[in-house]
Amino acid sequence: CPAFLETCPVSLRVYLLGGSPSIISRAADVVALRWPRHTVVGAHHGYFSPSEFVPIKKSIAEACPDIVLVAMGNGLQEKVVEALVPSCAPCACGVGAWFDFLAGKVSRAPRLLRAGRMEWIYRLFLEPRRLWRRYLVGNPVFLWRVIRQRFGTSGVDS
Repeated sequence: CPAFLETCPVSLRVYLLGGSPSIISRAADVVALRWPRHTVVGAHHGYFSPSEFVPIKKSIAEACPDIVLVAMGNGLQEKVVEALVPSCAPCACGVGAWFDFLAGKVSRAPRLLRAGRMEWIYRLFLEPRRLWRRYLVGNPVFLWRVIRQRFGTSGVDS
């Protein structure tokens, strides 16, 4: 996401959704400072009940963002992205722990791990109890499904 904001040739209206109230506030401030070409048109934390989602969607639509950045964890953030496009914004994408990184709550992996697309190893080391299933079970299952699809075996596991 930083590279996208850095290199995007046009100014964007950006809405941030996710994280805790203190994290989202700090992340919005950092985005506004680091990428002043873009305008943060709104931000809302990710700790809301399903019944609160309709008013949040309305607020997002009224802000007229070009893009909504969603940080609500794998699975949920993808469902939220799907619910927002195109009714509330032309584009939305999941950004994982990016708001936590921006706010300084979670440290980034060393540059060498990031360059090798291996930041997940560092995050697993920091939070093994929370992330072990995602990375040690989920990643092999994902790879197995990709291999099965690539080599033409029928169907995808449910």
